[in-house]
Amino acid sequence: MSIRAVAELINIDKGTVQQILHNNFNMKKVCSKVVPRLLTPEQKEIQKNMCADILQNTENNPDFLENVVTCDKSWFLQYDPESKHQSKHWKSSGSPRQKKARQSESKFKAMMIVFFDSRGIIHVDWVPGGQTVNQVFYKEVLTNLHEQVRRRRPEMWKNGS
Repeated sequence: MSIRAVAELINIDKGTVQQILHNNFNMKKVCSKVVPRLLTPEQKEIQKNMCADILQNTENNPDFLENVVTCDKSWFLQYDPESKHQSKHWKSSGSPRQKKARQSESKFKAMMIVFFDSRGIIHVDWVPGGQTVNQVFYKEVLTNLHEQVRRRRPEMWKNGS
């Protein structure tokens, strides 16, 4: 509820409501925390199960993570910044800040695909503007990755894989 709504509901001055919230309830007005996206409970459960599987594999084989190559695709966007005042809300000292996903349109947009292992970044590909990321494009990216892994980790390719 806003201060105005509380003041109207109990018929007192807005300044008095603000003082009570701040002084008596130790609340302050803060901005929402911006996160890339909000996960559903199902998505959180899937991530939790995947992490448990990785931990199990690591316990069974301590070198397991040494052979893992993973990938992340990230959009790099230019946003028109929103005013922090638009997301302010009242919170008590023990309560967490609200989260809010960024919603504004970007003027510039570029995708980067990065592959890395436990030692660091192996390969980076920038998706050209207008390029559709499909199986043909990914085949080329994975071919480039394969060559980088071969150069970086020759011990993995002793059997000619």
